[in-house]
Amino acid sequence: VENTGSSADTYDLSITGDGSWTYQLFEETGTTEITTLAVDGSSSKDFIVRVDVPSDAILGDSDTENIVVTSQGDGNYTENFNITTTAITPITAPYTEGFETSWPPIGWSADTWIKGNEAHSGSSCAKAIYNHAGTAYLEMPPIEVEAGNVISFWWKDDDISKTNGHDYTYFEISVDGDNWSTIDSIGDGAQMGFYEQVMFDLESYVGETIYVRWRDT
Repeated sequence: VENTGSSADTYDLSITGDGSWTYQLFEETGTTEITTLAVDGSSSKDFIVRVDVPSDAILGDSDTENIVVTSQGDGNYTENFNITTTAITPITAPYTEGFETSWPPIGWSADTWIKGNEAHSGSSCAKAIYNHAGTAYLEMPPIEVEAGNVISFWWKDDDISKTNGHDYTYFEISVDGDNWSTIDSIGDGAQMGFYEQVMFDLESYVGETIYVRWRDT
């Protein structure tokens, strides 16, 4: 909430929509539930909208709620905005993704990856932006691993200025979403004109929920 006036103001916060999930408003540290927010003149302050996703929600389920912010100093100053929350629940096998619909796909997150058209099959693929700065990440929804599960994907290196040890893509797995283990590095010493398939056995993760990502440097 931004207070563009010179004097301090307090803003009323309310949840007014028809969303069916549970919504709460908290101050910016996330510890205290609030219905008002005091903001000094010529400054701004954040608040958190906490959404409880139902236990029976499945991947892709969503809910939309309306939040209203109103100045106590001048009730003519009010702002309405909608917030839509999409459930990201663990997936189970069998699961396939061909990147043919929305980008990123439901439950996926992409940082400096885009939808491409140099596909192995179908018309689309996921690709890291060429010559990007920093690190690019592509992460799929969490996976509940069951006995016999494997993960397989096709990849191709299109980098025409490839240098060994640089501009590689790393396939990584985490059991908590924070600490990642590199399972393999995918890269070639030269530009590739064809796709290769790789497959990894997930037997050591049976019974766990894992996170999977591709990290391009």
